[in-house]
Amino acid sequence: GLSALNTITFQSQSKDSSKVNINFNGNSIFNYVFQIAGANYIRLNQIGFSGEGNLLDIRGKALHTIVSGCLFKGSNTSQSYSVFDGTNENDTGNLFRNNYFDGGYNGIYLSGANENANSIIGNKFDSLRNTGITCSGQRNLKIYGNDFTNLYNSSIGIYLNSNTGKLDVQKNIISL
Repeated sequence: GLSALNTITFQSQSKDSSKVNINFNGNSIFNYVFQIAGANYIRLNQIGFSGEGNLLDIRGKALHTIVSGCLFKGSNTSQSYSVFDGTNENDTGNLFRNNYFDGGYNGIYLSGANENANSIIGNKFDSLRNTGITCSGQRNLKIYGNDFTNLYNSSIGIYLNSNTGKLDVQKNIISL
């Protein structure tokens, strides 16, 4: 079975996220480019994602997912997300680290009841139209060292709502 020592890793051969792109224009049935549903210990490294809809959709009690060094070229379509986890299904221990979010409507959206120990660390958010990071219903959340640049006039860098436990938000830089 899968564990911290026995993971499934998807990684570009060149280790350059700009050279591998997974693209799909979502629709009302499949509103995502790539989905992790109920899988644990998945690693996504140095991969590019683009298209309409949610670029990465995480759901179904996905635990200990690590998304690192990926490029998300988001759509400016309203209600689209680069990373979306809004299923209230206790997705826990997930890490989003050193990713680049280029354009789009929303960056990372984490929402649920009792989602625990998720971390958003060292990401760069550029030219987002609405919100860089939105977190709601999270416990023991860490948002550390992220950089937000070229946000639109009414954009929000980090939006937090109804989170509990230890909330560690430090060293984030928001430049308008």
